[in-house]
Amino acid sequence: MISQISAIKIRWTVLFCLSCTAQIIYGQGDLKHRIVKRERAFDLLRLERALHDAPPDIGRIGERSIRDLKMPNDVEAKCQEKCNEELKVGLDMVKAHTAFGSMGVPSVVDESDLQSFCAIDAAHDECLKGCGFEIQFNMRDYVCKTRYQEMVANLPCYNAAAPELKRRCGPSRCGPYNELQVSVLGFAQRCRTLMCDLACTHSVLMETCGWPTGMRAFRFLLDYTRTQVTNWMEETSVTTKRSVDQIIPKSCSRLFCERFDADNCVYVPSA
Repeated sequence: MISQISAIKIRWTVLFCLSCTAQIIYGQGDLKHRIVKRERAFDLLRLERALHDAPPDIGRIGERSIRDLKMPNDVEAKCQEKCNEELKVGLDMVKAHTAFGSMGVPSVVDESDLQSFCAIDAAHDECLKGCGFEIQFNMRDYVCKTRYQEMVANLPCYNAAAPELKRRCGPSRCGPYNELQVSVLGFAQRCRTLMCDLACTHSVLMETCGWPTGMRAFRFLLDYTRTQVTNWMEETSVTTKRSVDQIIPKSCSRLFCERFDADNCVYVPSA
């Protein structure tokens, strides 16, 4: 049976991404794998850190018998490990300012680095497909395809603001940044962190880049975050068999409201 990858490139993703270490989640009552590339899939620094700090795979050669090495799960795990290592090596060559905090947008420096990131991450998906997994969704498409030109247009503003963002925002103000827990409570905590990062980033971008450039750059980060949270909620809705309105934490609902004021708006998922 083909394993499924639901890339909520959250995930961990090892930039953030992991945001891109892919995590295997075993389905109830069967042996099907579902690789979930978590939301942090785009923060280069975190992706590298997650891959580097990951515990050794118990299925490595030398730690199991020859019979065990022939088991399908072990073959898939080793294939996935190879893909993740290639991703880590590739991302080592991509320059990043790492000033976006908990937001999953890739913190690349220029368009050539964005192109490299997109190509490397796409190659990672193809590698996983070769291992027998299916990619169902990938937040990479948001910056690499759907809104690529907007991302490129915002890069000068992001880079100009990066030093101030790292000084005034980030973990010192909105941290600590813990690994995302894939649960309603975990999403609630992450949304609180995202709101803090977005509010701080808005102020810095407006001061650094002015109107309308700063606002355009901020709206891109906000729209990305809203799309990401929508995907989390829709995925959770399917697995829990409850509507999004029933499960979405208030802190996540606030991300869809002007000025993050949940008392004056209703949650409307991003398209």
